[in-house]
Amino acid sequence: MVKTLLSSKHSEKSSEGEIIKRIEEHKRKILEAHELNREKALVIRELRFPHGRADIIIYGLLEDLYVVPIGVEVKTSIKSGTELYYYINQIRETYEYAFPIIYLATKKLADDKRKTMHSYLNEIGYGLIEITQEDIEILKAKPKKTPKSEYDYCEVVSKGLLYLATAEILEEKGFRDVMKVTSTWIGTNTSISFCSFTRGNYAVFGVYARGLDNVKKLLDFLLSKESLVEKLSKIGYKVYIESCLVMRGILGYVRHIDESLSMDTVKAISNIIEKRRKLTLAKGWGLGLGVYRPLWEHFFMPTYSTALRAIEKAIEELVDFYDLIKPLPTQT
Repeated sequence: MVKTLLSSKHSEKSSEGEIIKRIEEHKRKILEAHELNREKALVIRELRFPHGRADIIIYGLLEDLYVVPIGVEVKTSIKSGTELYYYINQIRETYEYAFPIIYLATKKLADDKRKTMHSYLNEIGYGLIEITQEDIEILKAKPKKTPKSEYDYCEVVSKGLLYLATAEILEEKGFRDVMKVTSTWIGTNTSISFCSFTRGNYAVFGVYARGLDNVKKLLDFLLSKESLVEKLSKIGYKVYIESCLVMRGILGYVRHIDESLSMDTVKAISNIIEKRRKLTLAKGWGLGLGVYRPLWEHFFMPTYSTALRAIEKAIEELVDFYDLIKPLPTQT
């Protein structure tokens, strides 16, 4: 019985993955429907926000001025009107807090169900993405409500603005081949990374090291660059230490220190690591050290061009760290 349930869940997850992959491949069709820039776009999987988690977010740009987030809930099938009503209630309790444009995505509907479902979705303003064998079919979403939570909305938009601008600048700087995008950060997939992420109410950019050896390498670099540390401190850089729970990937973080960058703090962290050889919350957890600069507050999102300049400026300020950004060792 348990084996059957696990097999069924695995099959459903696999089907969801196929739907998501198809949407990623045909995202331009959705962007076109909403008159958004087709070339500058990102699809993020399983992005969390205060009131829930979106299966997919498609981030697009309106005339390179501001970011538009499109939330997509994925279901492998919709067998009846009752099931559709249940899914709509789920979406109302999560997506409506953060998204003005919402889609339900599923495999192609049977002809006898499509008309009824289209009518109901049109009535509430949601869109529908149907996955066919080689393409997608769209019933365009027509927003009829503002997001229930300004905070949720601003956090989601701010992250999209940060991700799109970071992707463009890192590509320009020659990091395209080592760039990684996740639901929590975007940056170079290197032993010590340039990366963007959100911290509290802010979008930020900085340098991050994960794992004891990389943390020590970053600390040693900072200890040898007292004038650089002083300069970064004066323009608002901060330093933080965190533990990360790792189990077939990172499951979460626990922050321990987050304060203005100073040589005293760098020395204190380094000294304790030398004595104890660890700083994590518990055995088996990973260690992370970051140096970052807040760029903007979520409630005060800049234009896209201003965001690009902010990230480019931060990279220029961190140019001394370039030699630390090394590719990860090749897996054999």
